[in-house]
Amino acid sequence: MITRAQIKKFAPKAKPEIVQAILDNWYYAEANGINTRARVIAFFGEIATESAGLTKTAESMAYSAPRLVQVFGTRNGLTPAKAAALVKQGQKAIANFVYGGAWGKKNLGNTEPNDGWDMRGGGLMQTTGRTNYRKMGFEDNPEALREPATAFRTAVREWANRNCNTFVDRKDYRGLRKVINGGTNGLADAQTWRGAATFAFEDYVPGKAKTPATRAPVPVLDLSSQEPADVIAVEEARTAPEPGAIPTLPDFVVNALKTEMKAKGYYEFGNIEPEWGGRSIAGMTAFQFDNGLPRSGLPDKETMDWINTHGVPERKIAPERANATVASLKEAGTLPPAAEAAGKSKFWGAVQGFGALISAAIIGIADQLGVAWDMVSDYKAEILSYGVPALLGAVTILAGFQYYQANRAEKKAIDAVRSGADTA
Repeated sequence: MITRAQIKKFAPKAKPEIVQAILDNWYYAEANGINTRARVIAFFGEIATESAGLTKTAESMAYSAPRLVQVFGTRNGLTPAKAAALVKQGQKAIANFVYGGAWGKKNLGNTEPNDGWDMRGGGLMQTTGRTNYRKMGFEDNPEALREPATAFRTAVREWANRNCNTFVDRKDYRGLRKVINGGTNGLADAQTWRGAATFAFEDYVPGKAKTPATRAPVPVLDLSSQEPADVIAVEEARTAPEPGAIPTLPDFVVNALKTEMKAKGYYEFGNIEPEWGGRSIAGMTAFQFDNGLPRSGLPDKETMDWINTHGVPERKIAPERANATVASLKEAGTLPPAAEAAGKSKFWGAVQGFGALISAAIIGIADQLGVAWDMVSDYKAEILSYGVPALLGAVTILAGFQYYQANRAEKKAIDAVRSGADTA
């Protein structure tokens, strides 16, 4: 578990919104193997290096002329004189020059005039360039990558995609820096931040992260190496896949995915277990339909990529479901069996209560009082010793209790329809 106190000890100037994003989405990190003290220390060391101590989710291009030359060398024909001119023009001009031109096109896929600025470093791992923004799903909306929660989740994605845990496990921190940054720039800073993390996270305990109830902590996995046929069994809106295990996802990821889906209103998922059965297929199909995704019924690459970018939104309930009543459900022929049974119990509770006032007084013994009568039959002799009025009162009270309980059960069943919990 990661705590606010640990993060603030590690990076005292960290922006509150970034700290909150990390706390809310820490499950992403542990789900992707950032679950040992060494890996946590290295992960924080790298994202702090890239984000100026957890203070930025967008790359600053506020360089002095000497520093600009020091960092970018002679890229795209950069000279001290050119650097001085760019500094006067501002950060946007600097970004478009150093990340654009021939170098930017070849190395970053930047082809548009403002790609250098629009596709500058974003997120806590500083994704840079049109090609990389496209891979992460933000080519059409680069600003979204700079939103704190998304910045953290995508940092976890890049960490996983680049197999960073393997570098940490073999203590190859130079290799780790190279795979993240493309070189050794920032190596000393990363080492300094790892030192700070060593003390800040000394009491880190793995495996304690809980799925936040109001967030979207679905584990982030890179399935780009999988062929579509390996992940998705059917084409959109065609035959449903066979129930069974999902070999491309670890059990703990499937469980986490189901937990979050269910928390956001996809009650079809039922029990949380790794097996991907009929209810899981129904739940995923509903989620895919709601969000305009191909309806495979499986956590395929397109669906997981969409979730990695957008999270799991709260399920939208159709107006006819949200405003459902007993009458409307009866008319539509979709009244849940529980509500139907409760309604009958309500009716007979009312009949029995009223009947007790009439028939018990007339015939003395109400043999047809059903459930309410059964509840007092064992005590009939004792109650009758107090006279027929006592029997009348006992049956009436118990019939009223039966009505009350049935009314609650009916309301619960209708509320389940309105919320989506009843998926019949």
